[in-house]
Amino acid sequence: SAHFSFSSSEVLREVPYDPHLLMLFYGEEVLASVRLFTHGWDMYSPSRALVYHLWERDYRRVYFFDNKELYSDLNKPSRRRLHWLLGSGPEPFFDEVVEDWPLPGDKIKRKHTSDPFVMGSVRTIKDYEDAADVDFKARRLGAFALRGGAPSELDFVAQESGDQAEIEARCRQKNTSTSGAAGMRAGGDLSDDSDAEAN
Repeated sequence: SAHFSFSSSEVLREVPYDPHLLMLFYGEEVLASVRLFTHGWDMYSPSRALVYHLWERDYRRVYFFDNKELYSDLNKPSRRRLHWLLGSGPEPFFDEVVEDWPLPGDKIKRKHTSDPFVMGSVRTIKDYEDAADVDFKARRLGAFALRGGAPSELDFVAQESGDQAEIEARCRQKNTSTSGAAGMRAGGDLSDDSDAEAN
């Protein structure tokens, strides 16, 4: 969840939030992680639950229920753009082509293309798909993705039985690869890779 993401402010200059994804609720976090990854940023997550996300909405108002028509009108082109960027859909319609937006630090040299809202050139979408065990075009989640990155289904059983030390040991297996994303699916620790340091 984006509620539990931390970084330096440099990430906002290099990989700013895309202002063309209006009213996008499902998919913005996946797209942000792929964009960060392709721009060379590495992501890490704790091996134990530190916080949780309350999904119930019946105690509060929700913008997409209060503004159904506006949500529908703005969400459709946003979803098209999301799928186009991930390679799982066609290009947006001509009237949805994005315009230039001024950004803080525009004069600073960036590591990406002239459009700061697209994928980076440090790693590919395919690298991300291989590391995360997903296929955006086929809209497929592999076993690794369905387990949330846990090496085995047994980790869920171990967590419920209170054997947190076993989970952490298995999630921290050393990465034997130097190719950045490779090794993540095997439970590798990218922090041991000199090639995989975060920007």
